Amino acid sequence: MQIFEGLLGALEAFRDHRLPELFCGMDRASGVLARYPVACSPQAWAAAAPYLLVQSVLGITVEAPERRLLVRDPCLPRGINQITIEGLRVGPARVSLRVEREGARVHVDVIDVTGGELRTSIELT
Repeated sequence: MQIFEGLLGALEAFRDHRLPELFCGMDRASGVLARYPVACSPQAWAAAAPYLLVQSVLGITVEAPERRLLVRDPCLPRGINQITIEGLRVGPARVSLRVEREGARVHVDVIDVTGGELRTSIELT
């Protein structure tokens, strides 16, 4: 979560919120974020990182051949109280989810499933 929140903070410093392949930051109190002039921006793997981090903090596992979606112990970063994911592909099916903070807990609702049968498991501890 700390890495995810740090990257969200860094996004604010870059034009069009595009993560470059390389940057350096000092402590948050100084507010200094050093850009490297030769770093590519956007960079494909850097652009994909926030999506993979969302998958990680929400605890999403997709098992496409089995048409199964598992959400285990989702968390939301500070300052984000709701995330809606629309059209997540799981095999031939597409699913839309809403993840929402309610007090100290995070809830997951399956909003819609299209394109075929899908087994969803949501595990909260």
